[in-house]
Amino acid sequence: MKTAIIPPAPLSGFPELLPEIRIVENRLLDTIRKNYELAGFASIETSAVERLEILTSKWADDREIFTVWRLSQDTDEQDAKLGLRFDLTVPMARYVVQNYDRLTFPFRRYQIQKSYRWERAQAGRYREFYQADIDIIGDGKLPLSADTEILTTIDNVLSDLNIGPYVIRINNKKILTWFVDSLPGATPENRAAIIRTIDKAPKVSKEELVDMLAEYLEESAIRQVIEFVNISKMGNDAVLEYLRTLENSLVQEWLGELQTVYEQSILLGIDSDRIALDPGIARWLGYYTGTIYETFLVGNESLGSICSGGRYENLASYFTDRKLPGVGVSIGVSRLLSRLLTIQNMDTRSQTPSRVLVTKMDESNSATYLKILRDLRKSWIPSELYLGDGVSIGKQLSYADRKWIPYAVIVWEDEMARGEAQIKSLFTGEKEQIPLESLVDRILELLK
Repeated sequence: MKTAIIPPAPLSGFPELLPEIRIVENRLLDTIRKNYELAGFASIETSAVERLEILTSKWADDREIFTVWRLSQDTDEQDAKLGLRFDLTVPMARYVVQNYDRLTFPFRRYQIQKSYRWERAQAGRYREFYQADIDIIGDGKLPLSADTEILTTIDNVLSDLNIGPYVIRINNKKILTWFVDSLPGATPENRAAIIRTIDKAPKVSKEELVDMLAEYLEESAIRQVIEFVNISKMGNDAVLEYLRTLENSLVQEWLGELQTVYEQSILLGIDSDRIALDPGIARWLGYYTGTIYETFLVGNESLGSICSGGRYENLASYFTDRKLPGVGVSIGVSRLLSRLLTIQNMDTRSQTPSRVLVTKMDESNSATYLKILRDLRKSWIPSELYLGDGVSIGKQLSYADRKWIPYAVIVWEDEMARGEAQIKSLFTGEKEQIPLESLVDRILELLK
């Protein structure tokens, strides 16, 4: 009986990239990894599967968690006890506690892995997605210079990615929480909802923000919120001046913390135009307690933050009695890639890492072609030998052109007799004859 054919079909929210897009994604990941390691962060990985009690320990929308079980379960396995991680932060906290005796503190970690959330799939939002996180975890205490290290590392990453102008907006969440608590009509019960609403301010109009706040606050309090979130538009000096007018000793202490992070970042080389003090930045996730960061592409702020994070004092409190304060950020790589492909003219023509195609003109000369291929790869030049049918030069060059391979090496019979080869640029059509012993050096020059 003929085997039934299962028609292949994509799963919504689970992207499978074509080679040319995957090459761009790998370039992003390599740049991120290089800059993370430049700042002394060590790589770790955690399991994609966690116990549900771990995943729900700090924050999670139960509706977004994928549960895991065997297709054929025993009776005592009916209740799911395992799930796929929805981010890298909670598993990291579990990992640090679990390996506390073997780690050196302050512990500097980076982690580039996929996470999973059951949310509505849409442009830039997926159910399976790459995240690239860095964190610094202290044992008992952690100085503010750690907040600066996170900020400057992210600036180095984004600058190296060459994604265009961006602004890293920073705040101290303690200032924002105090401000919300001081509003007429604010209560401990609606505080989180008000903060979540303020967090949406960069993405909605003033009228929409007023309508959302009206559910919790009276008119005078709404005016205070509008002034508070708009002050950042006046520049960093205006923000500092405004916050100094708030007559509260704790607010002034927290302002000192924010100013320290800002000034240290300037000393470490961040252009002041790329940092914005913004008291309206919220990061509504409950575990953030101090410095918070959000990063926006200038001119494309409606896309939302491409890199966010902050300081937390008690993220590991569900797993240990030890105080393990930390600070970190996460780059949503899959989301960032989607946005860059949309708003920038990124080069996605290359379908391969190969920079050279060694053509095959005569099967009897395979030894020569393989030696050329060996010498190219020994010099770390990504290259491949044509493996298709036949020896038509037109077919082989068409293959290279379609994959956007810049150079082809062609060795005709008479050239082989003279110990020469031909290098052809697939981009310009230019050709040059070169002695075989100089072939690799010449291609290295051309690739520069």
